[in-house]
Amino acid sequence: TEKTPANHILFMPTTEGPCRFGQYTLLNRIVFHRLQLENVDILSPSSINSYQGLPEKLRRLLMHAVMASDIVFKMAAKTRPYERSKGDTNQLLEKCTQKVESILQKKENPIKSIKEFASLFSKIPIFTEKKPLVGLVGEIYVRANAFANGGLIDIIEENGAEAWLSPMHEWFLYVPYMERIIIKKFRESMLSKIASLAKNVYIFRLEHNYYKEAQLILHDRKEPPIDEVVQAGAQYLPIEFDGESILTIGRAVLFAKQAADMVINIAPFGCMPGTLSSSILLEIKEKFNIPFLSMFYDGDLDINHKVAALLKTIKKHKK
Repeated sequence: TEKTPANHILFMPTTEGPCRFGQYTLLNRIVFHRLQLENVDILSPSSINSYQGLPEKLRRLLMHAVMASDIVFKMAAKTRPYERSKGDTNQLLEKCTQKVESILQKKENPIKSIKEFASLFSKIPIFTEKKPLVGLVGEIYVRANAFANGGLIDIIEENGAEAWLSPMHEWFLYVPYMERIIIKKFRESMLSKIASLAKNVYIFRLEHNYYKEAQLILHDRKEPPIDEVVQAGAQYLPIEFDGESILTIGRAVLFAKQAADMVINIAPFGCMPGTLSSSILLEIKEKFNIPFLSMFYDGDLDINHKVAALLKTIKKHKK
C-alpha cells in the first residue's frame, strides 16, 4: 500500500467483446486508485490489431518474453514429474527464469540461452517410467495462474501424472492468424495487408526457433500449428466466432489425438467462452475414450479433488 517512488508501467493487454479480459485494465486502474498508487501507467494494447499499436521493437521484445517463459516452464513441466530428487526442477526453473528476466531487462534476445537451459534440464536425474498425461486448456489467465487454479499442476503431479499446459503464446499466434483471415475479407488496401502480414510472419518464425533450441527436452512436447488447432475447433464452432472457445475445443481434440489420458478445461466462474466450451466438450467426449473435465474456479479451490479422484481411476485402469 506504499506509494511507489517513481513512475511504473503495468503491461495489461486487452481485447474486444464481452470477455472479462477486456475489463482487467479498468479493474487494475480502480485498484491502483484505491491504493493511492497514482504514478502507475497502464500499457494496454488490443488484440484487435495483433497488438500492433505498440512500437514494433517493443512488440517483438514482449513476444520473446512470453515465448521464453512458456518454453522454460514447459521444460520444467516435462521434467519435474520424473525427477529423482524432489526440488531439483523447481530450483533450476527459478534460476532460468531469473536469467531470462535479466536478459530482457537488457533488451537482449533470450532465445540464445534456451539451448543452454535445455542442456541443464536434461542433466536432472529422472525416472523413466511414463506417467498419465493431462492436457490443460481453457481461459488463459486462470489456467496459467497457479494461485487462481489452486495449484492445479501441483495436484496433477502429486497424484502421479504429468501436466501439459497450453502455452500463453498460443493466443499471440491465434490473433495474427485470425487477422490474416479477416483482412482478406474486409480490407481493401493491398499495402495494409502486406504491412500486417509482414509484421506477423516474425511471430510464427519465433515459435519455430524457440522449439528448435529446446528440442533436447521438448522434441515430443511441441505445440501443434495454430491453424491445426483452429481447424480442429472449427468442426464444432464457426471459425468467425473468434476467441478462446475455438482454441479450447480445438486443442482439447488434438490433446486426445496426441494420446493424452485426460483433458481439463479451466475457466473462471461465469466465463462465457468457458461455459460454451464445456457444453461442446460434453457432446464430443464420447468420440474419445478419455475424460474431458471442465473446472470453473470462483475461489473455492476444493474442486481440485475431482482431478485427484479421476487420476487415481486412470492410473488403476492403466495398470
